[in-house]
Amino acid sequence: MLAKVPDFRFKNLTYFIQTPDKVAAEYQVEALVVATGKTYRQTYAGVLVAANGKVKLLHETLDTLAASQAFSKD
Repeated sequence: MLAKVPDFRFKNLTYFIQTPDKVAAEYQVEALVVATGKTYRQTYAGVLVAANGKVKLLHETLDTLAASQAFSKD
């Protein structure tokens, strides 16, 4: 992903749950897709659950249409 979108960085994090073993948040990215010259604008929502220092569950959602449009050359 970083090869295609070098400036990919999450921003505007909003935490809904933040404990030592769980986090649920919404976060955004806005960065140029080098191959298409388009801006990738995306809002993600994610849940991460850990146990014994390891990721037990990672669930992430995103707008696949926004991703398709940004990475498509047409």
